[in-house]
Amino acid sequence: MKLAGPLLQSTLVIILLSGIGKTLGLIRETSMAAIFGVSRDMDAFLVAAIIPQLLSSLMKSGVLKTYVALFHKVMAEEGWSAAIALTKTLLLVFFGCGCLLFVFFHSFAKLLIETIAPGFDLEKVALTTKLFKIMLPAVMLTFSTELLGSFQQATNKFAIAFSGASIYNIFSIVFIWLFSYRFEIYAAAFAFLAASVVQFMAQLYGSIRCELWTKLEFRFDLPRLIEIGKLFLPVFIGVGLSQMSFLVDRMFASQLSSGNIAALSYTYRIYWLVVSLLVVPVTTASYPTLAAYYNQEKFRSLKYTFQQLWQIIVFIMLPFFLYLALHSEMIIRLIFQHGAFGDYAVSLTSSLMTFVLIGLSFQSVMLLFLDIFYIMQKPKIPMYCTAIVVSLKLVLNFLLVRVLGAKGLALSTSLSQIVGCLMLLLILRLKLNLIDGKYFIRNYFSIFIISVPGCIMALTAEKISAIFCFGYFPSLILGSLGFWLPFLFIAIRSRRPEVNLVLNFLQNKSWFQRVATILK
Repeated sequence: MKLAGPLLQSTLVIILLSGIGKTLGLIRETSMAAIFGVSRDMDAFLVAAIIPQLLSSLMKSGVLKTYVALFHKVMAEEGWSAAIALTKTLLLVFFGCGCLLFVFFHSFAKLLIETIAPGFDLEKVALTTKLFKIMLPAVMLTFSTELLGSFQQATNKFAIAFSGASIYNIFSIVFIWLFSYRFEIYAAAFAFLAASVVQFMAQLYGSIRCELWTKLEFRFDLPRLIEIGKLFLPVFIGVGLSQMSFLVDRMFASQLSSGNIAALSYTYRIYWLVVSLLVVPVTTASYPTLAAYYNQEKFRSLKYTFQQLWQIIVFIMLPFFLYLALHSEMIIRLIFQHGAFGDYAVSLTSSLMTFVLIGLSFQSVMLLFLDIFYIMQKPKIPMYCTAIVVSLKLVLNFLLVRVLGAKGLALSTSLSQIVGCLMLLLILRLKLNLIDGKYFIRNYFSIFIISVPGCIMALTAEKISAIFCFGYFPSLILGSLGFWLPFLFIAIRSRRPEVNLVLNFLQNKSWFQRVATILK
């Protein structure tokens, strides 16, 4: 099992930069948890941040999926200059769209908040609306920021593109700690706005280094823009529907007791931290390579690389689901239990975490599956599948919330993700012949089986910790060793191809120098 060296090196760079950014993001979240806990103010802030964050996620996913493939296509057909001119034109269009959205959201701010959080009382709605208006100017820059980052990724310049999150989080952390005691929750809203501006400036600097602005040339080709719009629209609808599931969760959670919105947010923070560190680097680094294979009609290389990628993702994420599920409470205590985040908050958050994690491995593979359809310029398939998944989630929310409360929201997310993954798997097998369904299932269960001894050892370690009254941190260390040592031993002894891939890469003595070159 062997992947191209540059792809592995790019993946390592993204893991490094994403790891720094996500670690800082986690510090930002723990800072807010220590200051605000699972309070009414924190619920208000999280609801106010929904629309700006959804737009950012929409652009980050939608633009990356469509723009990178489009950039490579234009560059292959018309050359570098045409691709650069197209990028500049899209920047102007996106900035204009951001300004229009700012005016719209500002005009209907209170109505939007009342729609998103129907369970909020008048005082809470008023606070949320104020916070929302403070953060709104960031919307004008969101589209341009994500396009500039996607441009750098399309040209395989990952350093500044993935350093933007670190810059954003550092600025937010400093701002929140300096001003939260004086301005309370308003400091978090101002930190969001100021950090968004700083992140935009960082991405603008990165685009200058990538020679985007050597010539001030634009091409307002209306037929081409209409064609691009037709390509973008299904992607935005599909990604938007996927992001809407989080909005739906918060709408339901707003009708439960105070603190459930914050607890769900902290749970998803752990969830997406794992995905962002272990899956997104793989899919992001591989996307330009897969797009190039498709545009150059190297279909055998495309299928071969795609198969290896999903094998690696399953090998990583399935054990992580089991590990996190076994140690959910200790992990929540370690990360969040500071200041205002007390035992009640730990209990509430950890009780949701296991239900959210059930769909972790399926969601991770689904991210790669979606990329293939976007690369092949078949965005309607993900759009229809996402619509079905979101509809299923809405139905499950109605059914499960009545029985399980906030846990029902977490479980409905996992069940809908499993259904979505299996739908895409079926389409990839029957329509595109890119994957062997039986082999996928066998591979999934084989990894599950080699994870079982680690689960048994981790549970044994937990019992030993309880007998000797160890604290949660020593217990977590002991449980981690009990899980990962047997898993890695069995994986290496059974000669899993995923392990061989990593070992072969690390044995190449020139990998560090190549990674350093990419960072420069």
